Amino acid sequence: MNSQTPVMPRRRFIAILGGGFILAAGSAFAGFALTRTPHQALAAWDEAGQYNEPRRFALSYAILAPNPHNLQPWLVDLSEPDVVTVLDDPARSRRDGADVGPFGVCCSSSTHPTLEPE
Repeated sequence: MNSQTPVMPRRRFIAILGGGFILAAGSAFAGFALTRTPHQALAAWDEAGQYNEPRRFALSYAILAPNPHNLQPWLVDLSEPDVVTVLDDPARSRRDGADVGPFGVCCSSSTHPTLEPE
């Protein structure tokens, strides 16, 4: 007698194997992405724009300006009323003051009338 065991067709086997691989890879990526949220780094974005004083309102967005190595190489003096004095912070600067550019752009866009607090 010739007994044959049922054999899974090759295409179906490849489809099941490929689907399983895609499911496993997708689950691994989703697990990785969901557990790697930088909550501490995102906290500044939640706090930005919550100040009524215009200088602090603008600066809350300016500190989020991107620059090399994500160091904000400047200090701000708010001791005089209605004046913002930007000072270079040599401890965090990688260049000689050239990184203050994004700060100025972000500060001017932060003071745009549509972004002022109500």
